[in-house]
Amino acid sequence: MKTIYWFIIFIGVFCSRSAWPLGTPVELLRQADSFAERYQWEKALPLYREAEKELQSVGETQQAWLARLGGIRASVKEHSPHQMHEALKREIGHPPGNSNPAMYLRALFLKADVESDVDALCAGTFSTSPRRREWQTILTLSQKLGDSHLESRAQGELGLLKVLDGDPAGSDEVSAILWRMVENGDAMNELRFRTAIANLYNSAGRSHDALGHLDRAIELAEREQAHSYFPVFFEKAIILMASDRLQDALPLVEHCVSQARINGSAANNAQAVYLQGSLYYRYGRIDESILLLKRSLNLAAEIGYHRLISRISLDLSQIHRTRDDLWKALDCADVGLQSSLKAGDPMEAILHLQNKAAIRAGQGRFIEADRLYSEALLSLNGLLQKFTSAHARAFLVARMSSLYNDYFSLCLHKLNDPAKAFMILEQARGRSISDSLRGRRTDSASAVIENGQNHSGKYEESLSRLQAKLWVKRDPQEHRRIQSEIFDMEQHLGSSRDAGRHNIEAQIFAPIPLSEVQKSLYPAEIILEYVLREPSSTCLAISRSGVRGITLASRRVIEEAVAGYRKGILQGRDGAQYAQKLHTLLLAPIPDLESKLRIIIVPDGLLHLLPFEALPTPSGRLLLESRIIDYSPAATITHLLRKNPVIRIGKRKFLGVGDVRYPDSDESGSAYFNNQPKSVRLEGSLEEISSISKALNSATETVTLLGANASESAIKSLHLDDYDILHFAVHGTSDPDFPARSALLFGTKHDATDDGIFQAWEISRLRLKTDLVVLSACDTATGKVLEQEGVSNLVKAFLLAGARTVVASIWPMEDRSTAELMSRFYSYLAKGMDKGSALRHAKLDFVKEYQGNALPRHWAGMLMIGESSDSLFVEPWENDGGRELR
Repeated sequence: MKTIYWFIIFIGVFCSRSAWPLGTPVELLRQADSFAERYQWEKALPLYREAEKELQSVGETQQAWLARLGGIRASVKEHSPHQMHEALKREIGHPPGNSNPAMYLRALFLKADVESDVDALCAGTFSTSPRRREWQTILTLSQKLGDSHLESRAQGELGLLKVLDGDPAGSDEVSAILWRMVENGDAMNELRFRTAIANLYNSAGRSHDALGHLDRAIELAEREQAHSYFPVFFEKAIILMASDRLQDALPLVEHCVSQARINGSAANNAQAVYLQGSLYYRYGRIDESILLLKRSLNLAAEIGYHRLISRISLDLSQIHRTRDDLWKALDCADVGLQSSLKAGDPMEAILHLQNKAAIRAGQGRFIEADRLYSEALLSLNGLLQKFTSAHARAFLVARMSSLYNDYFSLCLHKLNDPAKAFMILEQARGRSISDSLRGRRTDSASAVIENGQNHSGKYEESLSRLQAKLWVKRDPQEHRRIQSEIFDMEQHLGSSRDAGRHNIEAQIFAPIPLSEVQKSLYPAEIILEYVLREPSSTCLAISRSGVRGITLASRRVIEEAVAGYRKGILQGRDGAQYAQKLHTLLLAPIPDLESKLRIIIVPDGLLHLLPFEALPTPSGRLLLESRIIDYSPAATITHLLRKNPVIRIGKRKFLGVGDVRYPDSDESGSAYFNNQPKSVRLEGSLEEISSISKALNSATETVTLLGANASESAIKSLHLDDYDILHFAVHGTSDPDFPARSALLFGTKHDATDDGIFQAWEISRLRLKTDLVVLSACDTATGKVLEQEGVSNLVKAFLLAGARTVVASIWPMEDRSTAELMSRFYSYLAKGMDKGSALRHAKLDFVKEYQGNALPRHWAGMLMIGESSDSLFVEPWENDGGRELR
């Protein structure tokens, strides 16, 4: 640590007295400063008081005043934050605070820092204005006095206040300031703002990004001997418990309890008791949990810690709801809602409105519940409108999926309004894609701007160089170091990594009415939109003539059957037992399904990983034999794609990529890629691309990248928006923790911009006009399930980039069988068959030829997602199912 955290001004004012010997009052003050900068209040306080006494005795009144201020800030065991705040405010009004700019800066900073400890010290609705004025004054004075440390702190705090005002640009400002702190070695400020950014990420549903910052912050705290910095351990414990990682959370909870006992802080004590209560609740010790949460609530109320009051009240209210003690739940909800308004966190207020609506629904007050849900959704849309990144919107929608679920259920089952229920659900389903389709910007990807210069290209090159190291075997410790550097570089890129083609207009688009969606369906077509939840699930069955909500089994029962089916398939079995059960659970309850020739599945949860066409009908035949099965992120997306068909002029253009030269399996470090044990050469991919080219023959203008020519840089050098079909027969990797890292892999031929890892965030920034993308690679349709928003994966990346239809795999595919399946698929496409029918016929041929040896693992894992009822080579003609079933 190169600079003194709390009293940097002291050094500037009294540097001429640097000859003071050890053991003098000034040295005591410096020792106190050293403890204070690491939040070791119990060690700092006696030193400050001794220093103040001795300095006063020798007539050093200004230095004594500095020690008195330090003592006030360190008296966390004796005084509440409010009391410290008032004491510091009084000191500012007396000499030398009201006459010396450096002294005034110091006092004002300490006062503002106390306010930051508990988010807000206010009696009414939270307002950022007073705190913004204080930090702006601190910024102006620190710049004038040349104090870079306090200047950075003030800039970061002003950025956080922007976020609290609902301006997402504030988070970019905080991130930019954070990296300046990292580069300048400003460790304690870095610790503060990594924790703050983690809190913002977690609030927005990006828990793994939050954990990345918290892990780095804890490493820093250990290095700087700042274990007493309470917030970083508290925030990580909260996230781990929310993710049911209780064994990982336990030592952090114990650390927080220990630190609260040592430093005696009332705020930390309230937080520590809250952690204990939350942990007990997750271990099923409900009564003990309630007692601890109530104790924590009382402690937080004593010091006016509104954010914690809000959080505890929400937890207590939800516990009472599970016990059907709805009046107690309502009382807690009212307390929590008022505290959320004082804390200034808009997400907390929305959660409280949702909770209160659920309580009112449980009491049979459906009209009031409708009003509260509507108010919560209106507030959420107001928040979403401020984000022009589809990526950011996706995580926020996922974070609030239970709001959409609860409101959907109320409208469908209590208000008996399926049209309204549909519109509520479709505001969440595939939200980022549907918003992008309706409000896509055409400006170029934004950049990281620092000092008037564009740095995004520099950071992208640095990221590429780091990621290239993943191809080489390394020991685990070295690999972890590289991954940490990759995480930081991704954070450096910030919003520029999320920008580009999928940046969207700053507006909220009205849901597409159910009647409009129905008009876009074929007469013998049906949409089955699933909503999985406890204690029962729902299927919204939508046809041209009507809509019905069908009650199904619980989410647990359905997902256990899906997991059992997938386990059997991946072990080389046919999964017949679970397949029959899944048909009974998911399809048998749907009335008049036998009259529908085309079924569009809008999945939820693990249903994203289920091939419905492989399920048997009651007669024992595969559903594939009598139905075309398509998949869509949302009914709205199907409608939007059909409403805006592609106008084709001239010959279609095809790009095929395969036969990639991967590193030798003995030397490769590619085991570090998620879900990818070895990137060995795909022997069948050359044959696959060749057979497709032959099948298309004169129907397309064909371009192929094979062998040494199949590289990431070669693909990026092409005008991909000129191609109607993109086909990748390569290895793929899916990362459910950091979905933007999911990638198509192209090996180790790289330069400053080519690491051989074509990632989802890069793909989504493309500007495609592509009818069809085929990802003939393993696990390309898997990824992070963002609840009602859908799955964040390579499929979504291509849809955001402008593709109309994507074929991708929901499990590891066998090389040769995939090549054969794809060859048949393109043969049917070339004959003028619509895309969905072509894939169905290819699968039927495969099953017919290999019969008992045609296990679902070989053919069922390739799903078609998007709009599949149109033909690439012949204008489609309508009948009951779109294209004719042969």
